[in-house]
Order: sequence, then C-alpha cells, then structure tokens
Amino acid sequence: MGAEITWTCIGQDSFLIKLVVYRDCNGITLGTSPTLVKCDTSGRIITSLNLSVGTPVDITPVCNSSCTRCQSTGCSFPYGVHRYTMQGLAILNGAASLL
Repeated sequence: MGAEITWTCIGQDSFLIKLVVYRDCNGITLGTSPTLVKCDTSGRIITSLNLSVGTPVDITPVCNSSCTRCQSTGCSFPYGVHRYTMQGLAILNGAASLL
C-alpha cells in the first residue's frame, strides 16, 4: 500500500534508517529480503540492512466492537491495514569510493 523512509545522522558516517510499511491485510505477506542502500550515481550497492519485520499493528479505522481482515480472514468487514515499523544502522564508511 505504501511506505515511509527516514534517516537520522548519528555520526560522521552512521545513519539510523527507519522504514514504516503499510500493508493491505487482503494482500500478500511482507517479505524478509534485506534492504539495499545504493549509490545514486553509479547504482552500486553501498551496504545492506537486515531489518527485522517485527510485529504488525492493526491500524484499520473501525469501532472497537468490529473485526478487521487483519484479525480474521472470515471477518465480515472486508478491509484491514497493518503497519510495520523497522529500523537499522547503516554505516557508510568508504561510500565515496563507490561513486
């Protein structure tokens, strides 16, 4: 459905990468492939992050007494949205040599 990516510089060449993914609970499951950090100009891989998918949070806007497709595929309400929040440390020392 969508995603957000943010980063915070925590040192000279170190960045805390945060990835938030929104998944339709009627769709496919979230994969576990590593997140690749690539050089914008050359396309070469600088580093890869293994971000743990973690526990999803059901953010479907429904009344407390209603179920969602995230809770049960048999729910009569046909929608559901999960939010996954992942983060990891990217150390980019030597990245300038990949330009």
